[in-house]
Parts: sequence; C-alpha cells; structure tokens
Amino acid sequence: MDYYSDTQDVKTEETGAGEYGTPEPVSEQPQRSKTEEYAEQLLKSGAEAIIENMRFMKEPLDRINMYSKRGIDSTAMDGDDFYYEPTVLLRKCVADDNYPVRSLLHSLAHAIFAHPLKADRVNDVYWDLACDITVENLITELSIPGFTLRIDDEIRYYTQELKDTPIDMTAEKLYRYFLANPPSMGKMSEYSRLFCRDDHSFWKNPQNLDVDHEEWKRITERIKIELKVFAKTIGHAESLLKNLEEATKQRYDYKKLLERFCLDNDSIVVSGDEFDYVYYTFGLTTYDGMPFIEPLELTKERAVRDYVITLDVSKTCPAEAVHVFLKKTYEMIKYLDSFAREIYFHILRCDGEEIGYCLVRNETELGEFLKDFSINESPGGDYKSAYVYVDKLLRERVFNDFRGMIYFTDRYGEFPGKNPEYECIFAYIPGIPKIPTVPWWATPIELDENSF
Repeated sequence: MDYYSDTQDVKTEETGAGEYGTPEPVSEQPQRSKTEEYAEQLLKSGAEAIIENMRFMKEPLDRINMYSKRGIDSTAMDGDDFYYEPTVLLRKCVADDNYPVRSLLHSLAHAIFAHPLKADRVNDVYWDLACDITVENLITELSIPGFTLRIDDEIRYYTQELKDTPIDMTAEKLYRYFLANPPSMGKMSEYSRLFCRDDHSFWKNPQNLDVDHEEWKRITERIKIELKVFAKTIGHAESLLKNLEEATKQRYDYKKLLERFCLDNDSIVVSGDEFDYVYYTFGLTTYDGMPFIEPLELTKERAVRDYVITLDVSKTCPAEAVHVFLKKTYEMIKYLDSFAREIYFHILRCDGEEIGYCLVRNETELGEFLKDFSINESPGGDYKSAYVYVDKLLRERVFNDFRGMIYFTDRYGEFPGKNPEYECIFAYIPGIPKIPTVPWWATPIELDENSF
C-alpha cells in the first residue's frame, strides 16, 4: 500500500468472481504449494502467540477467517475475513522473522478499533495513515517479545515526534492533526515505509464490508473490560486503553440532534385560499351546528422559529471553526425546519462573564456577522452567564417560537445548578482531549467533518 495513492485496488483473481475475486478457504484449496502451507502455518503460530500473550484477543481471533489470496499487498482485512498473499508474506518473513504475527495483530487491531467502518473520510490517505500509525504505536508500546520488528526504534522515533506536538495517539485525533498540518512528501514516504502493514482497499466502501457491526462493538467492549484486569501483567497499555475508549464511546448524529429542535408542532389554521364559506354555513344551519370542512381547507401556520446560538469566543476557539459551525448549522436548520416562515438566530458571544448579543434573521445578516467576527484573547468564562442571558430574553418575550440553545465551545465550564426548560446541545470543536461530563438535560457532541 502506498499513502501517495488515493486508490489502492486489490486485483481481481482470474476466476472473475466478485469485485475482488472470491478466495477459497485455505483448507479447501487443491494442490496447495509449499509456500501456501508455510504461510498458513506461520499465521497459525502467530495467532497462538497473540492469545498466549494477550488472552483477551482470543474472541476476535476466533471470529476471523484466514484465506490466501493472490494479488494483494501482503495482507488485508475485509470484515471478518483476513487475506494474505503467501509469497509476499514469506518474503517479508525472511527479512524479519516476526513480520507475520505483527501483520496479523496490526489488521486485528484495525477491526477492534472499527477503523474500516469509519473510513468514509474526506481524505482517505490521511485516514489510512492515522490508523496505521495508531496501531503501530500501541504495538511498540506493549513491547511484547515475539511481536517486535527490526524497525521498531525508527517507529518509536516518529511516534514520539507526534506525541511531542502534543497529540493523543488515536486515529481520529491524528487524522484531524494531519488535516491541519499536512506532512511533507518526504515524511509521507517515511511513514509509508515504517507503518504500513496491510492493504486498506476493502475499506473504501465501509457499507459493503461483510461484518456484524454490533458484534464487533460487543467484542471491543469486552476487551476493554478484560484489559483493565490484565493491564498490570501486560504493562504500557495506555494507548491500547485510550483507543478502546475512543472506539466504544457514545456518538451522536448532529443532524438528528437538530431534528429534535425542529419537531413539527405548528398550529393548524384555516386555509383562506381554499376555505368554502357556503359549504361551512350550510353545515351549521342544516345539521345543528356541525360545520362541513374539506380536508384541504386546513393548513399549517408558518411561524418564525427562534434558535439561540452561544459562541465561545475565547482565544482557544479558532475563528475558522466558528465560521464553519454557524454556516453549516444555519443551512441544516433551514433545510430541516421547512415549515418555518423565517428562522432567527439569536447569537450570544461569551467572553468571560460579558455577553454580546446579535439577532440574525437571514443569510445576508449572517454573512455580515461573520465578516466582523473575531476571537478575543480572554481565557473564557463559565456556561452559566449564557443561561442567565437567555432567561432575560425569555422574560422580555423576545422570542416568537423558542426552540432551544446550541452552545459551541472547546473547553470545560460550570453548568447552572437548575436545568433549563428548553433543549440544550453542547457542540465541542474537533480535537478536544475529552468531552466533559454534562448534566442529564444537556446533550454533548464532538463535531467533525462527518457532522455536516
């Protein structure tokens, strides 16, 4: 696999069956060569070594099926199937005895952390790179005899360089780091040489992977629990635990959260364009006060909808992130709230305990607001001041139809002691080390490119 290429196609076998070819199980292949037999034995021995050193890996290893397959770059994972190219695997084993077990553990870690299922990213190259670096970093940290490679010292050098940034060594955090800080061509070449172990071609369409998502999630949860028991015997399992936490943490869909704000509770009113007064009066006079109304004579009242958008304008919150957040949120609400006559954004700028207020009633006013928007050098304040200000707006009856508040921030804050009587979403910018624990009445979400 080469990180320079956006597409890393696996060659289809000459049988022509299937997009990638239909590999035959190792045990059923006729007239297998010595190369295939040796490769199979090396991988079986590798699986036994993994279980011997990490008992919690037995369940995921029992789940996968191993197949030999020509035309791929060493090894590859497709859902529950692990493919290997016998000739390439043996050639790399000659260069480094531990390569087969290392390659198997590498691909298995991708499956456990659900890397293939999150591969629909804007930049496939950086996602592949981030996943490979993450996996190799945690394997080298474990330093288990029999799993090491001769290039591990070089791997540690480059991973330490990334840790010094500083950055959490998870695929999601590394991916965002590379988007903001693209590596040079020379660095990409080194990364490819050191961290690449398997072919990610099957990742290109995660929805086509033959894998039980819920089953792998259950396996990952169980490994996380068991690892806490075995952590003392393994040692240096910090990165492994951190990636398991990332893989199992609860995630929200930003669009679905906004749909909750836009639930249709419009009042039903008479449609003046279609109402038939003659028919209505005839019913009242003839049937003892029972009016006749056709179904089309009712319509939904198109109201003005109000949304409070609270912005953290402290120095740690990038202005570019605020611009993207406001534009995309406005577009999504406008699309979702199709029955609103107008959409008003009541924007609060939180700078310490000071609150700035701006009413945005259309896209033109939003553009003017963003043009003059800037970040202050203050460290930021708590969350309570925004709630106090919203309560003030409610008392003054500023809102027509208040739907809730979305708080965009990058930091921890102090929540009000009493829960508000409206919906609250806390949208955290990408890269926050850990989403804070929020009260039961607030919904947290970490935004990324897939949120929009």
